[in-house]
Amino acid sequence: MATSTTFPTTEFSKCFVCRSAFPNLQQLKDHCRQQHTDMPYVCDVCGRAIKDSRNFKHHQKVHSGEKPHECQDCGKAFAQRNKLRRHERIHAENPFYCRECGRSYKSEERFERHKLTHAVEKPFVIVAYFRRNRLLQFNEFANN
Repeated sequence: MATSTTFPTTEFSKCFVCRSAFPNLQQLKDHCRQQHTDMPYVCDVCGRAIKDSRNFKHHQKVHSGEKPHECQDCGKAFAQRNKLRRHERIHAENPFYCRECGRSYKSEERFERHKLTHAVEKPFVIVAYFRRNRLLQFNEFANN
């Protein structure tokens, strides 16, 4: 008695262009080469069909782990230059940058408050200070 094995449909077995599903990567690549001839470059790793060689080379860096574009401010690296440029805006728009988690802030006060989330000890005194400070600000607003 012959049995047929079917594979669950995953993102890797769906066509990125028309969303048709295929049981394996090879059938997906064959489909892309035959049906989407305007996209001659098909990724061997994920099956994504891409129109031009330049974008295809950029896409391949996603799988290779190559990240040649590095931020001069924090050292974070990116596979694509446009991703680096988008990242660099956080340093210009939000000059207070946390090197531990990558978040950034416009005000030094918010940045200092954020740094407490990384502290080993989180003393109640600091939490109480911020609560009291907010309450004082609220009272000043209400009285004016």
